[in-house]
Amino acid sequence: MKKKSNDLDDVMESHTKKVAPGQTTTHAISWDDEILGALMGTTYNSHNDPEEDPYSNPVIFTVPLARWIGRLKRRGSESLDQGTADIILSFWYRSPRETLLLSQFPEATWECLVQFAKELEYDDDGREFQVTYEWTRDRTTPFKCNVQNNTIALEGPLLFFPTLQSNHWREKAQVVNRLRGFEVR
Repeated sequence: MKKKSNDLDDVMESHTKKVAPGQTTTHAISWDDEILGALMGTTYNSHNDPEEDPYSNPVIFTVPLARWIGRLKRRGSESLDQGTADIILSFWYRSPRETLLLSQFPEATWECLVQFAKELEYDDDGREFQVTYEWTRDRTTPFKCNVQNNTIALEGPLLFFPTLQSNHWREKAQVVNRLRGFEVR
């Protein structure tokens, strides 16, 4: 009997082919996976050396912003300079915004970052703000944004937290806690 080929077999076959020394192999990934990968620190970028001006195609700013957010969450500190301010403002005022990136912070945190980004938008002095990110396990208010001097102090979870659906998941967690666990059937 002849074995049916499926998509997984085709993918596995393409990954197991031998690559000659010096040869480069690239695998296409979805846009959401590219954003998620950038948040996690990957180096893949489908927009290497874009021919168009990033200001005429603001989607090009999405991956650098995802990388900035990812570094902030992993390292606990990043600078908000004029270049990063441009990226944040381009993302914030674009419609539609990428939900995956938008959900990394609640709206109040985004508004805080946008406020400081606006201060740097036309700044010629090379000013920058320090942004810190402290991991928290606070379930009642998992995100916080405080400003002290030139530091924007954010608090939130290390791992991806779906802020756009946080109330829904908080309710589900309360049910699981009341039931002392759950069983999947």
